[in-house]
Amino acid sequence: MPSLHVPDMATYEKLHTQALNNPEKFWGDIAKQFHWYKPWNTVLEWNCPDAKWFSGGTTNACFNAVDRLVANGQGDDVAILWEGEPAGDNGDTPEIRKITFKELQNEVSRVANTLKRMGVRKGVPSGRVAVRVDFRRVRGVPGRLQRPGSGQHGLGVCKAGAQDDL
Repeated sequence: MPSLHVPDMATYEKLHTQALNNPEKFWGDIAKQFHWYKPWNTVLEWNCPDAKWFSGGTTNACFNAVDRLVANGQGDDVAILWEGEPAGDNGDTPEIRKITFKELQNEVSRVANTLKRMGVRKGVPSGRVAVRVDFRRVRGVPGRLQRPGSGQHGLGVCKAGAQDDL
């Protein structure tokens, strides 16, 4: 897959102009760089104010964002760079956590397997909640994710075999 890195402002401006002038071609070319289980019929169906992108296509965002990169040899690359508040004695040294694509894949698999054990399957209604995660808590409390200071436990993702409730 070609790099999606934009090396300079001139390249960015050229890409931006292409996207504005012909969004279907621009985004269709970008989308071809990803894995699709079923290709799309049309890139864009525009019926103002509604837009449907990649109609008829089926893909998996997690596979494209994580698994594909691990399979392509990028597993040791940093996927998430987390920088906390300054934690040193003089208050100027932040806590830094680097999570590789392999580590992220492992954590995503743990969450997915916990959901499977809880009965979540394709077609089963379930909710998705975006939560702020304190990475120290993910590893620090065996078997549980915990909201800092809440005393309440969330989804068990840190210990294999955990049977925690949502």
